[in-house]
Amino acid sequence: MSVVTPQACWRWAVVAAAVVVLVALPRAIAALPAGGSAISAQALRARIMASARLPYRGYAESTARLALPDLLALQSVVRLLDGTTDQYAWYRSPGHWRSEQLTAAGEDDVYQVGPATYQWIYAYSLFTRTSGPQPVRLPQAPDLLPPALARRLLGLATAADHFSRLPSARVAGVDAVGLRMTVASRATTVSAVDRAGGGGPGVAVRAAG
Repeated sequence: MSVVTPQACWRWAVVAAAVVVLVALPRAIAALPAGGSAISAQALRARIMASARLPYRGYAESTARLALPDLLALQSVVRLLDGTTDQYAWYRSPGHWRSEQLTAAGEDDVYQVGPATYQWIYAYSLFTRTSGPQPVRLPQAPDLLPPALARRLLGLATAADHFSRLPSARVAGVDAVGLRMTVASRATTVSAVDRAGGGGPGVAVRAAG
């Protein structure tokens, strides 16, 4: 038989309270109102387009629903464009970064080291090295990271497309300044594309179309 002293009860109560605070802290931070910004839509677009030189790291979840047919030879591409992709990214510069895509079998990695691109597919124990630029290639998981996707889509804008500001919001624990691109062309099914710039001066933390 053991006796629990008041001091022991007090210590356990402090531990339990600390655990509750740690669990609730992320939600409390996410619930904080986002700070406003007076930056114009065009200035925000320019800032996002110039963000390729800015380092960042984090976790990203991408969801696409393009209703693509199930093509056996292109299963990896179909999963990217018609499903949910979870990945971690460590980005230092356009020539030095790493993406780690989480899969049911393990993980698939893409590394950029100077002019060379390395790809590791865990399920097949396949390691591929590609030297130099690739003018044409299939989509990869890093293409869906918010900073890269935002720059790519904003770069397709024409003089007829319209940019406007959206209210700021808390995204991934940071204040994100909102930007909307309304596409004027009738040749596309995308009428508006929303961007949120945050996590640094112009690093997009969310891209939605």
